[in-house]
Amino acid sequence: MTNEDVKPKVNNIHDTYDAVVEMYKNYAREACFDIRLGSNKKNTDGTFTSRYLLCNREGKPNTGNVDTIDTRYKKVKQRKDIHGKECEARIVFKLVPQTGKYVVHEFIERHNHMLIPKANMHWSRSKRKLDLSQQTYIYNIYKNKVGAKKAYRYNMVFVPFTGIDNHKRCVTFGAGLLTREDTDSYKWLLKCFLKVFGSPPKIIMSNQDLEIKKVVDELSPLSSHRLCMWHITSKLPKKLTWEIANNSDFKKRFNSLIWNEKINESEFEAG
Repeated sequence: MTNEDVKPKVNNIHDTYDAVVEMYKNYAREACFDIRLGSNKKNTDGTFTSRYLLCNREGKPNTGNVDTIDTRYKKVKQRKDIHGKECEARIVFKLVPQTGKYVVHEFIERHNHMLIPKANMHWSRSKRKLDLSQQTYIYNIYKNKVGAKKAYRYNMVFVPFTGIDNHKRCVTFGAGLLTREDTDSYKWLLKCFLKVFGSPPKIIMSNQDLEIKKVVDELSPLSSHRLCMWHITSKLPKKLTWEIANNSDFKKRFNSLIWNEKINESEFEAG
């Protein structure tokens, strides 16, 4: 539930145009939705006499097919085509004559769609721009030779899809960025990958992540799921000790087991 203190109230008066706009932006952040500018009226000197601020899901959805990669469609049009839900949530405010102040004329709170989860609000449209303090911070540490990538840590998980071509070289087919390493995130990513490539791969190799195993077993059951040897061997110092893991005699005998294609299961376990 949104705090009543931040909700707009009809007939409330605000000192300036910027103040009433910022008030509704704060409310939208609390209520977990994005807004966009609607229609407005101005007087001869350019002062706003009325303004609509709308939920960004306002407008009719496009029932036709829109290729979001097609350059003939502008980004704004793509966004409206995808997100239009005819949502009527809005605020309307008007200039109070001879005062320079603005009064809340109309406020519709109810949305006809799911709102943005609180944990995902940092990905909303309103959060895609750096504010002045963030820009200043990045600029100041840039002068100390710290790049923007390190200056503004996005805390996302980079998941590449890498395969082997006919020349036995590694080729990156695609990649995804996830906010969390959980089952739902991996499931979404693998679904996108399978949709693009059409058919599941014969072999999938990954690290020893239980969430990945669950998703592969569910969405690509016919694929042979194998574990990455590099990830396995990198854990040796933790499982044993640094001295044993780096002992030349141990490494020789260990490698003769794990890289032996002809060894059977019982011999491997005994070794």
